Amino acid sequence: MKKFDEMDKKIRLQSQSLSFRITLFLLALWTIYEGYIAFVTKQATNSIAGDILVIVLVFEGIYEQILKHQMVEGDEEYKEPNKALLTVLVILVAVALIVTFGSILLFK
Repeated sequence: MKKFDEMDKKIRLQSQSLSFRITLFLLALWTIYEGYIAFVTKQATNSIAGDILVIVLVFEGIYEQILKHQMVEGDEEYKEPNKALLTVLVILVAVALIVTFGSILLFK
């Protein structure tokens, strides 16, 4: 495997960043298009693209919080609470509430 110097790392990071943004944009367009078609034809929507979009954004946000926490972990003057754990807990609680209320409404 080739060792990258700083310029190669920066070029690769910018390329991956642009690719990520384009992928998110295309997934968002696909989600909007599927929702529009489902609305016009009065059919159930296919939410695969939307699900992928939400999952990717959640994982990206959580991973960013983990990296921020690791960067300041040993620093004496900068203390930050572990937001990644809090984010995961909030997501789990939200999913549990949605499943609970959804099942109550579905089986009523």
